[in-house]
Amino acid sequence: MIRIGLLHSLTGSMAISERSLVDAALMAIAEINQAGGVLGQAITPIIEDGGSNEKIFAQKARKLIQQDKVATLFGCWTSACRKALVPVLEEFNTLLWYPLQYEGLEESQHIFYTGSCPNQQVQPALEWLVKHHGKQFYLVGSDYVFPRTVHKIIQAQVKGLGGTVIEEAYVPLGGKDFTQILDRILHLQPDIIFNTLNGDSNLAFYRQYHQAGIQPIHMPIMAVSVAEPELQSIATEAAGTYASWSYFQSLDTPQNQQFVKNFQARYGADRVTSDPIETAYTQVYLWKHTVETARSLEIDAIRAAALGQTFDAPGGSVRIDETQHLWKDCYLGKAQPNGQFEIVDQSDRPIQPLPWLGIKQLRDPVLQDLIVNLLAEVPQAVQHISQLEQKSQELETALTQLQSETTARQQTEAELQAMFTAMNDYVVVHDGQGQYLKVLSTQASIAYKPEITRIGKTLHDVLPPEQADRHLFHIQQVLQTQQATNVEYQLPIQGEIHWFSAHIALLTKTTVIWAARDISNLKRTEAELRQSEHKKRALLEIIPDLMLQMNRDGIYLDFIPPTNFNVVGEDLIGKSEYEVMPLSHAKKRMYHVELALQTGKLQLFESTLEVNGVIQYEESRIIPFGENEVLIIVRDVSDRKRSELALAQAHAEIVLLNEQLKSENLRMGAELAVTRRLQEMVLPRDAELQAIVPLDIAGFMQSAEEVGGDYYDVVQHNGKVRIGIGDVTGHGLESGVLMIMAQTAVRTLIANGEEDPIKLMNTINSTLYDNTRRMKSHKNMTLSLLQYETGVLNLSGQHEDVIVLRTDGAIESFDTFDLGFPLGLEKDISAFVAQTNIQLNPGDVAVLYTDGITEAMNMQKQQYGLDRFHRVLQNNRDRPATEIRQHVIRDVMAFVGDQRVFDDITLLILKRR
Repeated sequence: MIRIGLLHSLTGSMAISERSLVDAALMAIAEINQAGGVLGQAITPIIEDGGSNEKIFAQKARKLIQQDKVATLFGCWTSACRKALVPVLEEFNTLLWYPLQYEGLEESQHIFYTGSCPNQQVQPALEWLVKHHGKQFYLVGSDYVFPRTVHKIIQAQVKGLGGTVIEEAYVPLGGKDFTQILDRILHLQPDIIFNTLNGDSNLAFYRQYHQAGIQPIHMPIMAVSVAEPELQSIATEAAGTYASWSYFQSLDTPQNQQFVKNFQARYGADRVTSDPIETAYTQVYLWKHTVETARSLEIDAIRAAALGQTFDAPGGSVRIDETQHLWKDCYLGKAQPNGQFEIVDQSDRPIQPLPWLGIKQLRDPVLQDLIVNLLAEVPQAVQHISQLEQKSQELETALTQLQSETTARQQTEAELQAMFTAMNDYVVVHDGQGQYLKVLSTQASIAYKPEITRIGKTLHDVLPPEQADRHLFHIQQVLQTQQATNVEYQLPIQGEIHWFSAHIALLTKTTVIWAARDISNLKRTEAELRQSEHKKRALLEIIPDLMLQMNRDGIYLDFIPPTNFNVVGEDLIGKSEYEVMPLSHAKKRMYHVELALQTGKLQLFESTLEVNGVIQYEESRIIPFGENEVLIIVRDVSDRKRSELALAQAHAEIVLLNEQLKSENLRMGAELAVTRRLQEMVLPRDAELQAIVPLDIAGFMQSAEEVGGDYYDVVQHNGKVRIGIGDVTGHGLESGVLMIMAQTAVRTLIANGEEDPIKLMNTINSTLYDNTRRMKSHKNMTLSLLQYETGVLNLSGQHEDVIVLRTDGAIESFDTFDLGFPLGLEKDISAFVAQTNIQLNPGDVAVLYTDGITEAMNMQKQQYGLDRFHRVLQNNRDRPATEIRQHVIRDVMAFVGDQRVFDDITLLILKRR
């Protein structure tokens, strides 16, 4: 067994480009192993993720060499990652096979450069562009070694062709905002945009280029890092633009046709090939032939045997030369709306690699070595200059900001000084030891011992010892916590106790500003107010009600309001009851006043009064007070009256609701029993699922106490497996009926040969839409339909995510939000329905479910959640489908415990045999 390392970005901004290179290498390895391996031994690939970060690439390379003991490495995309590996390769004397076009100006004995040099990719593109599209170029690239170095080469070559580079721009690797760059392009109107962007920055750039209204026929893009995989996501936006590579999928040769056929048979008919994919595949075969020629895995032997090795690659014949680069063809392609490139030009023979721009062909060896050594420093120098430019811009920005802040600070200090001068407060600056550093504003009348000059002295020189200790404590606390504080304290001044309020704030890391104000008068006023308030409160506490003294004619003689009364009693004295109260209320009260005076007995009566639109209830006690006067005590009993009325109304409603509830419980119990039975009857039987040979299928559904509208079905028809899963909103009979409608419609359409997922989904929606309107129901449902055939799941419709467990331990989630629309809300949803394909390799598991699993709740009101669901699935992914189902449902039920099940629980496991 021979171990080799595959090191590419499977996450991060470069993953969109690099994942497919791992697939290509794995296909080559599988073919070689099927043919007998290398030196009679099978190849075992060990895959690591570089995470789109050069430091991680170096760490993973060291791990592959030291721990995994790989014989060689295949990988990298960006020059930064490749350069990060060189010290590791040199330390362990290991070879890297690097499949990407790059900037040249490098030649390491530990690297085989199987991608193109600038003279094999960039130069042919420039010559063709000048001939067919113009001479004014705008350069845009990612901000790292390859684009910056290649831009230097482009500038020289364009100048040699009689053209001009009118401007160049860079964005960080992974950058997505091209607004300013496209504004400049529209302003400058170049003939050509030359693109050296990498990774998913290309997707954003082409989309914004298209949105800006730029037409490729007038201002085309030539790219050197956009191939077929990237083009699939931007086919419409990029149509009409160009790319330069040593391979395109559209190349019409027997070798390429077989290569594409094998790749799509292995990974899916929707997968595309590209130059990096072809090179990643080709370099594995070049390594195989080299090892077999050397009859050894020893590095020096492989390096010697590699010279002159050839291989009929899908893109044409390639050969390794003495610089460890490849002779390769060059093709120029025009992007088409179908995601492929139409070849518009090609080299007439393989082009010799010139990583040193032809310097190696100089006859003078001394001059040759001198120029090569100088050129070798160019990429690092270009990157260093770029970093210096960025630092310079940052420093200029910081300097401008500092100057602005300094000016503002000076102005603020002048304003503060003027403000301090006008203040009546005592303001000083102290250090951490309590020393007086500045006296910004001082009033002799409030200073303790004003005759003492304070500058340079400490608190203990000026204040009484205890007060000095307290001052110092507060100062040190502010310095330690860096939080301002407020304190109050008192000092004896000229025989009187004076109160001060001080605000202590941080001035610098070692000093504070202490601003004190004499608040003695305020303290005295507060004490008087508290004493007065105390007396009034004591009086009012014994008079909780309204009290008024009135004569026989209704004139107010005295008036004592309660604490919550908003009228001053003195304002009413001398006024008549008829002036103050509504006429009907005044007549009623005066009737009881006269009755109390005639009988000499207390009169008690209740009345209502509207205050600010609210009815208030009063209870009045009228006590005779002499021959012609009475004392009236009025109490607000509104809360008691409202409570009595509310209790009476609530009692009546409870009696009525109890009767209704008895009837409703009987009806709902019958409905739920029917719905639950219907739901169980339409589920596919185990025998039906076992008869489906390509897939190992296990399903589960448990209805909630108030049955929901969960649904799943599996149908095998004309050699294809059709799967449906959905969830009707709400619970009860209506939800169950809609579920039956959906199941019936799906099976009927499949039986009648409907294959188009958009038509199928829209027809089901129309049925549900019409029936819910007829039922006067507001319910709707989510529904996903899947079709499995020869390793591919076709997915359409909106429902929960589809979870896929890969055999290598990876877990993927496919969002269905943009694949459909809830059924039953709109008459026509065809514009919302889309579809996608999921590659299902042998051993891979697809998981379908409803939210009854992820939203299952335990007694602590915690939800089961996706994270726990994922963990249980991953831990059991190697088991048969029925065992995966059993472990998931057992874990869900253990989590729920004694809690009531609020929603249907549905689970469907699909495992490719």
